[in-house]
Amino acid sequence: MRKYLLEVGVPTEKIILEDQSRNTFENFMFSKEKILADWEKSGHTGQPQILFATSNYHVMRASLYSKRIGFSAQGIGAPTSLYFLPTALIREYIGILSYYRLITFLLLVVEAFLAYFLAF
Repeated sequence: MRKYLLEVGVPTEKIILEDQSRNTFENFMFSKEKILADWEKSGHTGQPQILFATSNYHVMRASLYSKRIGFSAQGIGAPTSLYFLPTALIREYIGILSYYRLITFLLLVVEAFLAYFLAF
């Protein structure tokens, strides 16, 4: 993503890398620490304006995670190879169902309940 940001004109000094996370939520948690430390070190007050880079298919779910940790962030999506897109979209669909797991579970229970009782 760093390479992509440089290609689209983002200055090197504006890019903060995070390389310890294992998933998107951890990435935002670790990035939040780095961003706030850099923000305070620069003498700024208030909330920083954040632009994050990810794959174009992943921007929506990443935005959900940024809101969950309390950041108002905008996402920029890097292009994805067409051969990878079907797999990536299925993965994102499952990821969003997981993000909303309680609602998903309740909908599945209601659907099973209705299917069982409407069958009679």
